[in-house]
Amino acid sequence: MAIKLTKEEVQKTTKDPLALFRSGIKSKVTFVKYERKLKIFLCHTLEEHLTGNPILREEQRKKRLTTGNKNEIEDFLDADFEDRVREFVDKARKEPAWTEDVLLAYSAKLKERTQLPEEDADYLNPQSFSNYFKAQKKLFKMNGIHFVWDRINSTFPELDNNNETRGYERDEIKEILNFANPMEKAIVLIAASSGMRRGGFAFTWDCIVPIYRRNEDLIMGRFDDEDDSDLVCGMITVYKKSSEQYFAFFTPEAWKAIRIYKQKWLDDITHNPKDKDFFMKKAGPFVESLSTDAVANRLSKVLKRANIRDILTHGKRRHTVPVLNGFRRFFNKINKETLSKDSPLAALIKKEMMLSHTGLIKLDKNYFKTHWKELVEEYLQAVPSLTISNEERQKITITRLRKEKSELEEKTNRIDDLERRLRIMEKTKT
Repeated sequence: MAIKLTKEEVQKTTKDPLALFRSGIKSKVTFVKYERKLKIFLCHTLEEHLTGNPILREEQRKKRLTTGNKNEIEDFLDADFEDRVREFVDKARKEPAWTEDVLLAYSAKLKERTQLPEEDADYLNPQSFSNYFKAQKKLFKMNGIHFVWDRINSTFPELDNNNETRGYERDEIKEILNFANPMEKAIVLIAASSGMRRGGFAFTWDCIVPIYRRNEDLIMGRFDDEDDSDLVCGMITVYKKSSEQYFAFFTPEAWKAIRIYKQKWLDDITHNPKDKDFFMKKAGPFVESLSTDAVANRLSKVLKRANIRDILTHGKRRHTVPVLNGFRRFFNKINKETLSKDSPLAALIKKEMMLSHTGLIKLDKNYFKTHWKELVEEYLQAVPSLTISNEERQKITITRLRKEKSELEEKTNRIDDLERRLRIMEKTKT
């Protein structure tokens, strides 16, 4: 069927700057972060530089005063966000010099925060500096504003990569699990055995599948499979249906934790999670998704109870182990140290792909096409070392030894059979 566009539809698409901005962001997590950053920039940072809609802002202010919520009263007003987006895009298109002055001043203010002592509550890590400009860049790109960013980018502070942070140790993760509830345990074990980024946890239940080895072949199963005795690992489709989609794998130990968490879900909601329900939900009898930031905050409390993650400085912002990234570092270290049956170069590329990296070089994504089964075979080499529980590690060792024993017995029987046939042939000759 041919598509016909009306003039109104074309004008609506091309003349709504905010709609264009939103259409250029595929990931839901990125969408929330970018829009939040843009809203703060236009409604708070540039509050006195953009006119917006004073009527809407005043109505919002009065409403907040009526509710008596102190946090909302002190928060910035954003009722005229769409108006401010249109105004900013229009000024950026017509007054590039003004736009450059604004962004240079903004960069200078941010840079002042990077020079504060690390224990200061307003300290800004130089590593995060560029994040404050990504929303503006996306807004300009989607609205066809040709702005030269070189001068702005040159004001960014030098990155300090000589920090003392590290990943979790296995014993630390064990201790964390002692203080975690079912959902938190599932998240910790998935994070430690998959190396997923914080944003990757915004997945739904239909993204999880078990992987079995049956008749020497790897097959995908279903979450509700009754028999998972031959399960070798699990797989999550991360950033599903986006350009960043990739497969992350987790251990059988994490699979058991997910099963327990699902039972807790059933107890709370009285029905199993639906395919499109988000994996992480708020506590209580309702299906309300939990943001990845909220999960990080909950894990921070678990770490505090477990007395894990010593403070690197006297401030509240820097620690020896990042909350969620510490698990990613644990995974990366274990996975890279695990010997592979593949060539060193091919194995390294696969290990990078498990971290959602393109490979060793950008072209690896295009020319080094790897089937999920190949990635699973590579991942399985690291499963014993990625397993946290001593009991689970022993089970894996016993299973592996039994398999090796069976293979050895099979080879011995084949050798005995060959020797028997050889003796028969020699007797026949004589």
